[in-house]
Amino acid sequence: MKHTPKQIEALVVKLLHDINREYLTNRQIQVSFEENLKTIYGDRLLQNGWDVLVPVADDRWNKEEGTGIIIAIDDDSLEVVSYLDCSMGRPIPMRAEKNLLGKYELRIIPQ
Repeated sequence: MKHTPKQIEALVVKLLHDINREYLTNRQIQVSFEENLKTIYGDRLLQNGWDVLVPVADDRWNKEEGTGIIIAIDDDSLEVVSYLDCSMGRPIPMRAEKNLLGKYELRIIPQ
């Protein structure tokens, strides 16, 4: 493990800020390190990865009820390998990439 849970949480907060995505600040962002982490989409296996769950409001049915954004981060490169927002109907698999200004942008993962 090259990074700490606090470093990963800070990266996720920056990502959410860059893409203007609100999340539930009254609930904890769950961060866990895993060896051989299989991403939800793309069938990618991360030798050392971070599985992150960000609590967000459920925009489909009940804004008071929570759901989440599931993020996979490569511990070696800090690449955001997958981003899956489960709050707006059928989730679209995405990857977060930094632009030339160092801000994150979401890109759809081709199927």
